Amino acid sequence: MTGTTGDLRTNVYRRALGEVCVQAEDLLHDAGAGRGNPVGGVAAVIADAWTASGSTARAAFLADLAEAGLAWRAAVAGLRDDADARRDDEPVQIDVQAQPHLRWKTEPASLSARSRAV
Repeated sequence: MTGTTGDLRTNVYRRALGEVCVQAEDLLHDAGAGRGNPVGGVAAVIADAWTASGSTARAAFLADLAEAGLAWRAAVAGLRDDADARRDDEPVQIDVQAQPHLRWKTEPASLSARSRAV
């Protein structure tokens, strides 16, 4: 019997990876347009407020803040890119009769349990 399928189910894991991509993209968008620093606005306010103090620590603090903001953006973009690549490697449906070891990818409760165990 060629061309028949056993028990095809939607790959919920693939959908979850897609949701990660959307959420990461939303974070990047909400943090500011383009490749800017998501804490740039905060840094500007701090720099203005700190101007009167004349502290030499200000420059180092603002440099660290800028570096942290750029690292955050890179981390979120990396998460998005990784989830996107993994999603592309996943089939839309899984035949759980032929591949019972992949059943967890088709059951939201199993997927949720696995994510909590990590």
